Amino acid sequence: MKFEATPSFESYFNLAEASTKLSQTSHIDAMRILEQIHTVFVNELPLISDGWRPSQGLLNISSLMTWLSSIRGATTGHSASTFPLFRASLEAACYAYNIWSKPELEQVWLDRNTDENAHRKSRRAFTSAVKDTAKHLGSRSFVWPGTEDWVNSAYDHSIDFGAHPNPKSILPGVTMDDQRDDGMVGLNLAGVYAGDSFEAERLLVAAIDYGQLILLIAALGTANPSQKVFDSLNMINDRKEKYVTDKFS
Repeated sequence: MKFEATPSFESYFNLAEASTKLSQTSHIDAMRILEQIHTVFVNELPLISDGWRPSQGLLNISSLMTWLSSIRGATTGHSASTFPLFRASLEAACYAYNIWSKPELEQVWLDRNTDENAHRKSRRAFTSAVKDTAKHLGSRSFVWPGTEDWVNSAYDHSIDFGAHPNPKSILPGVTMDDQRDDGMVGLNLAGVYAGDSFEAERLLVAAIDYGQLILLIAALGTANPSQKVFDSLNMINDRKEKYVTDKFS
């Protein structure tokens, strides 16, 4: 096997920047929904954050920042590299929720790098953070019954489509050329798509889903969740469903 010429280092960034600009003008409706999620996160969540533990707040902010990075990746059309960010943003939200539901975990998280024993203890405590969060959410009477499955499936999909180098993250971008003049079989891996492509739009829809999830999980990290945030989430979901129906039906 041998590699043929690939685009230069500099051209990768130039093309990515061009794709971002194209994506912003080609998928305006998706970008506006993503902006709405961000607006609720920064304007409405602070109203309930007084009861958050310090680490809970930091983790929720980290979740938001990583989610914003995932949108940046999505606008470049770089499919497989976006899903690790989806996963990281969801994990940060779930770490925060676990610290809220079990306050003793805050010190476990803070002590993670103290020594080897503390490292192992933290890993044991947070390895199942996503599943633990999903289960705890499902036990709350006012939470939609499908929320547990939604959280778990989103996490699994992030792994399938890029957070791990699984076939679903790599093979869909492979094309084969068995008609070459030199008798060899050519394999081409497309990892970055144009900003106005279906692939870029699909990534932005996924970013909406993960944005809804991290916002919901952050909003539920309190004994008395805000009805205003729930109302905003319902509006976002209605807007997303209409967008998806109009674009992909």
